[in-house]
Amino acid sequence: MKQDVKVQGCIHATSAVKAEAETARVQQREAAEEASRLTNQLAAKEAQLGELRTANAKIADDLRVKEEEHLKVINDLEREKEELDGAAQDLAERGEQLHQQVENLKGNNRDLLEQNRELLLRTVESDLDLHQARDRVGNLERQVADLEAANITTAVSGMGLSAE
Repeated sequence: MKQDVKVQGCIHATSAVKAEAETARVQQREAAEEASRLTNQLAAKEAQLGELRTANAKIADDLRVKEEEHLKVINDLEREKEELDGAAQDLAERGEQLHQQVENLKGNNRDLLEQNRELLLRTVESDLDLHQARDRVGNLERQVADLEAANITTAVSGMGLSAE
């Protein structure tokens, strides 16, 4: 019986070992399945990471291109601003020159207006002098005519007296 107990103990131990082995195989199979699943997930994540890296590189390139375009636009705008500043300065200087010309022309106009007034006054004075001279000439012509008539009358009267 001791032997039976030993055999039974061995059978029982063997059964326990078999059960443990079966449990270990199940756990190993589950672990292998989990490892396979995780390996597949890792491969998918790595593929996704590769796609993201490719997309990121493309976005980075696009951003560099955009940045270069923006820098070119900024440089163009700065150059145009400098040109506009120069043009504004030129216009301001030209405006000042024109303002000075206008002021000079106003002064010239005032001088010409004064000269025209003086000429008008001289013309009026000349016309008045001419009119007065004509009046004197007319008076003198009448006086001469009166004197001639008086001389003729005197001469005729003197002839009439001597004829008598």
